[in-house]
Amino acid sequence: MDDLAETLAINFQVTEFPNNPHAPHPRFSQYKLKHKNADQTARRKRLLEEQKLQRYKYVNNKRNLPDDKIPDEDEGEEPMQWEQQQRTKKRRNNGRLMLSEWLVDVPDDLDTNWYFMLCPIGRRCLVMTNKGHTVAFSRNGHFLKQFSSHLPGGNNHEQKSRNEYTTLDCVLSATEHTFYVLDIMCWKGHPVYDSETEFRFYWLNEKLSEVPEISCQTLINPYRFIPLQFFQYSSLEMHRVMSSPAPFQVDLDGILFYHKQTHYVSGPTPLVNWLKAYMIPEVLDVDVMEKYLKERPADYVGITQYKESLSKKLKKNKEVRMDL
Repeated sequence: MDDLAETLAINFQVTEFPNNPHAPHPRFSQYKLKHKNADQTARRKRLLEEQKLQRYKYVNNKRNLPDDKIPDEDEGEEPMQWEQQQRTKKRRNNGRLMLSEWLVDVPDDLDTNWYFMLCPIGRRCLVMTNKGHTVAFSRNGHFLKQFSSHLPGGNNHEQKSRNEYTTLDCVLSATEHTFYVLDIMCWKGHPVYDSETEFRFYWLNEKLSEVPEISCQTLINPYRFIPLQFFQYSSLEMHRVMSSPAPFQVDLDGILFYHKQTHYVSGPTPLVNWLKAYMIPEVLDVDVMEKYLKERPADYVGITQYKESLSKKLKKNKEVRMDL
């Protein structure tokens, strides 16, 4: 039942925050954009101002983010016992991942202060290591799996790193046995929540490059960890990237947009945005490969008609969830 509820929550989530990407794009609404979503630009500005005010202060992330160490693990506990305990207690890690919003208000500084990243189809998850274990939690906080890895603190074979811990934001491709890494929150016990995107992305690539064995599938490292490539936004760069095959073996899910100065915060933020590939010509006026345009839903005629169709499906699925 938990798995069913989570699946429905992921695919048919009722809007719980502005511009939730698991609900229809707000531009599909028949209501005027200004009345409902014009605050996205204002919220971006406010959040950046708040970060500036906090720049010279020590912000205790413990108030908003749980400890990066894997919860409730005793020193003498066997791995299998720990895994069974987690499944029995149905441990959750709610509110840890940074979530995107639909790109509704195109930023004026998109060309100068934003990156974009191609995101593969897969399962969004939080990966944590500590005391020789690597654990993955789903987007909604459900325990997924425990395994070993070459991440710092992720296996019992490297004794000097057993007491280190690492936290990554990933997309799991089960078919490829690969965690595609979106972002980094902590490495070897050093948190970077309060670091800007520009530094976090640089540091993520630097640190993963120091552990080349992390990109290979082995007995100690059954899942590969591959950092996703990011690009400085420009219409020319977007066109170039979207005119070429995606840089991974699985299908493209969509495109993430990150403001360069945003910190890693838990929950939804207007400083991280999302679009499907076939929406880019409409929203950004940039051409994409024909294959992406063919991914439009079969009943897609126009924005208004598509909105009406999605609204009906969303209403129906909301009723299904209420019956669970």
